[in-house]
Amino acid sequence: MRYVSYDLEQTSALAPTTPYVAIPWFSVDSGLAFERQTRWFGQGYTQTLEPRLFYVRVPYHNQDNIPLFDTALAEAGPNVTLVTSEMNKEIVEKWFSNPRTLQATTPATPAAGTVPAAPGAPAAPGGGARGGGAAPAQWPDDLQKSGKKIKYQFVKDKLVLKDDTNSIEIYPIKGALHSEDMTIIYVPKAKAVFESDAYNPGAPGAVTTGSGQLAFQKLLASELDRLKIDYDKFVSGHGIQGRDATKQDLMVAIGKAPAPAAATPAAPARGQ
Repeated sequence: MRYVSYDLEQTSALAPTTPYVAIPWFSVDSGLAFERQTRWFGQGYTQTLEPRLFYVRVPYHNQDNIPLFDTALAEAGPNVTLVTSEMNKEIVEKWFSNPRTLQATTPATPAAGTVPAAPGAPAAPGGGARGGGAAPAQWPDDLQKSGKKIKYQFVKDKLVLKDDTNSIEIYPIKGALHSEDMTIIYVPKAKAVFESDAYNPGAPGAVTTGSGQLAFQKLLASELDRLKIDYDKFVSGHGIQGRDATKQDLMVAIGKAPAPAAATPAAPARGQ
């Protein structure tokens, strides 16, 4: 049995959060060995004959619900680089070297013909509606078919990326129990911090009441102070869509600044 599963967050409304595929795998590998002594030109030899029977059958399973995480990398230019925390080194190198789906030796319907082999693999003998022949290869995903190699750049304490017009600084956040490999991105020119989960801004002037989220927001403020980052706004991956929070919003949320007073409605004019 071959099994692939994912536990996803932030999916679209109709997309599954725990897609999986379980495919039974049947194979038979057997053979015989025959030997006999013989002589050629006066020299003794052992002649061998080893017929082998090898059959594999893997039924077709639709895997359209399996996400294509590496599609963007496959479509990017030749110099695409994946930037992530140094803590993720082992898992991402393994992740992007593995295929996303499993290939069947048996096609979806008899009319579909044989299942195409992976790039560079020889066609399986004995194919067709019954399948069989060579052991099934992994089904190629977009990244595999592109032939591109992924480059990695890992962030330990700080990473600076720049071009002719701008620069960004990437920092790991230390002490985040929610995700120890969390990083933030700082754009000095805009004095802006991009983050997700560390601070999910609510409505303007909102004070955070949940203990877990409050502790996370206090940690973010503390880390930004430790890193001596000069910022005045946040671009959040979560929170209210379309609203960028300010440093003042964060200070109000964690209780380091007073909430703005509610606006007092103007008194009606005399005679109204």
